[in-house]
Amino acid sequence: MKASFIILGSILVIGLIGGGIFLLREGKSIAGLSIDFSVPDRVLAGEPFSLEVQVGNSSDHVLQNVVLTIELPAGMAFIGSPEEKIVTSKSLGDVGIGSLARETFQLIALASENMVKPVTASVTYRTASLQAEFEKHASRDIAVQGESILFDLSIPEKIFTGETFTAKLSYKNTGTIDLENLELKMDFPPSYTFTSATPAPDIGNTLWQIGNLRKGSEGAIEIKGSMVGPDNAFFEFKSELTSEFGGRSYTMGEKTGSILIQPSSLSVALTANGSSDMVAHPGDTITYAIRFSNDTDIGFKDVVARARLVGEMFDMSSVSSNASLRAVDNTLIWNAANTTGLQLLSPNEERTVTFTIKVKKQYLIKKLSDK
Repeated sequence: MKASFIILGSILVIGLIGGGIFLLREGKSIAGLSIDFSVPDRVLAGEPFSLEVQVGNSSDHVLQNVVLTIELPAGMAFIGSPEEKIVTSKSLGDVGIGSLARETFQLIALASENMVKPVTASVTYRTASLQAEFEKHASRDIAVQGESILFDLSIPEKIFTGETFTAKLSYKNTGTIDLENLELKMDFPPSYTFTSATPAPDIGNTLWQIGNLRKGSEGAIEIKGSMVGPDNAFFEFKSELTSEFGGRSYTMGEKTGSILIQPSSLSVALTANGSSDMVAHPGDTITYAIRFSNDTDIGFKDVVARARLVGEMFDMSSVSSNASLRAVDNTLIWNAANTTGLQLLSPNEERTVTFTIKVKKQYLIKKLSDK
């Protein structure tokens, strides 16, 4: 019985020694794997470049089922793949002893500020000795310095509500290659009203198909429109410039701008019989008061106030006011010629103009729908 234990102990020791040697040999296999990168010293955002990854086997084992995986940082993409795809894998098969496998990837850095972006490579493989899978990682920083296209959005900082203004988009190819199938998209606030653009948009009021842009070439788009909003409200405008590589569009530039609705230089209030929410009835007499004030620190000369009467229930023959009446559109007009104090409205000064008019005694029923 004692002899049996001695024999089993000897076998176990031999097995552990053999396993240790085995593991040491596998450890040498891991140490013999190298990952090297070949990439330009610097790249331009928006211009494709090549990344070559070399996987070397300096061990004394054949590396089997070698798979190379590349992971990109945010703001970088594989040419021919969607912008959101940042991981891809390539099978390199078996890499023999002393062999070197190479794989080249076409990449593009998307619109961004100057920065250093790390690219990570992972290699997984097996050996004939063990069925376990081994893995090794390496990374390389890529310097993104400058942009291949200069892109800018220029809009006023402040406007009055309802004021027509111009937004200008400018672009210039400052890279080393010609750009193809450029498109420019605008994202307007909901309260923006598009008026016109030079050149005119190709799709709706928001997309311009610029086409090809040779290196050194430039262009601009001017867009006219207006905004309506409350005082001191901010509204954001967004623009995006894309170009096509490998059959897919990639972002070349993104710009945003904000506009402030500044308080009007004139404040205006309207009341009817002293109320802002009066309800009139047939036969009533209404006295309207229009109060306006200069809210700036400069005086306004030759102020003109207008009030247009809209609706069938006004008895236009009953109008009483020192304003002149433009009968073609039932508009009352106050100016320096008929109203004292409108020659000059000094800073922080207020004026009020009034008129009186009667409501017709009966509703006008001409057809069934008028009821």
